[in-house]
Amino acid sequence: MIYACWTGTYLISTRDTTQSTPDLRKELALGQVKPWTGTRPWPFTAFEETIASGLQADRARRPTARALQHAFESLA
Repeated sequence: MIYACWTGTYLISTRDTTQSTPDLRKELALGQVKPWTGTRPWPFTAFEETIASGLQADRARRPTARALQHAFESLA
């Protein structure tokens, strides 16, 4: 959701209304997402790195919700 709010586009690389929900979820689970370049309104590296950390395909590498909260708060 934060990615979509920041870039104004969907996160999934091939967002297509003909795809089924399981197909879209599979793309997301495999980390097939749009690159930041060309989608963001302006560069904000620290913010983008925080968003990207929550999108890690490997669950073990993803921060907890609380850790993400603290990361976003530290940017303010």
